[in-house]
Amino acid sequence: MKFKVSKLLLIVLLGIILFVPIAYFRADSGWDADYGGGGSYGGGSYDGGSYSGGNWGYSGGSISFGDSSTASISAIVTIIIVAIIIVAVVKNSKGKTGTNNRTTSSTSATYMSQEDINAIDPTINIERTLDECFEIYRKVQYAWSQFNYEELSELLSDELYNNYKMQLETLKMKKQKNLMEDITFVTGGIKSVANNGDNQEVVVGLTVRMKDYVINETTNKVVRGSDQYTLEITYDITLIRTKGKALNNCPNCGAPLSDNAREKCEYCDAVIVKGNQKFVMSKKQNIHQRRV
Repeated sequence: MKFKVSKLLLIVLLGIILFVPIAYFRADSGWDADYGGGGSYGGGSYDGGSYSGGNWGYSGGSISFGDSSTASISAIVTIIIVAIIIVAVVKNSKGKTGTNNRTTSSTSATYMSQEDINAIDPTINIERTLDECFEIYRKVQYAWSQFNYEELSELLSDELYNNYKMQLETLKMKKQKNLMEDITFVTGGIKSVANNGDNQEVVVGLTVRMKDYVINETTNKVVRGSDQYTLEITYDITLIRTKGKALNNCPNCGAPLSDNAREKCEYCDAVIVKGNQKFVMSKKQNIHQRRV
């Protein structure tokens, strides 16, 4: 019976591969949320292919296997791989009776306890750090949506900021805007805490819910994703900061400094390198997402 079911599964998978167009869409700041789960995509397209400088990729729309020899070869290779996997599963399941071999995927993570964190840095409180991480995430999403480079520069590491800025410039050239609405916190925890000299890195597992879609700025029509459903996304977010004594006055003229991480002295125009006394986001990785 299992073998018959597996053969039926193989036929279905091959049908999907052969006849259903494949598209890969990403959104969310940094383009790490996936629109592949369905929805209304409209007629827009990113014709530039993958973006080499950032952490996103876009295939340029759906792929028709009949359009080129390269696509046909890719289809054949995919079919062979799927067939091999299914045959291996069938063979592995033969001879096993009376047991339930079904596995369930899980996005749950092992988080650090407050006691474990105290052994590394007793100043880090789980609840307070989660609140801070979510607030940074929320502000980054809205700043991304509004092309607010100044706020992004205060919330992100230099490397991530430059990455996001280039991606936003691509969006502006396409006259499109990525909107994220109704962002709410679901759950989270601290995965790791590491001290490296004056620098500290904290990895936070964060699950949020939000609406996430792209519009054409001229027509306000949705061209990616949908404004009709909500996504639940789980991230690994890396926060970094510079520990040590805060720099409160300009080392050149002695004038008081604001809380911004990067700035010029308002009085003498000297460039100030203060370091990040507060946490900023240095990495954001999509671990899992689903439509809710």
